[in-house]
Amino acid sequence: MATFCPDSDRYRREVACCRVRLERMALSRQEIIDVLNHLGYAEAAKEASRVLPEQVDLQQVEEFSDRHGISRTELESQMGSSP
Repeated sequence: MATFCPDSDRYRREVACCRVRLERMALSRQEIIDVLNHLGYAEAAKEASRVLPEQVDLQQVEEFSDRHGISRTELESQMGSSP
């Protein structure tokens, strides 16, 4: 397994590439609802079922979670992602 120096150009390119892929990734509304329920945010889950589209991109998830005071880190930990 290759390791990258955080100060290298290659490392910065890899990180930028991963961020672009994550930003384009879509999740299903049901995945978001399931995570919210699992974390104990039943009211937010109910609202998500009403207001989120069937496919939700990460920016929409972040905006929704910000409105409800739910941290990105908390959601990511349940979705198998990392910051």
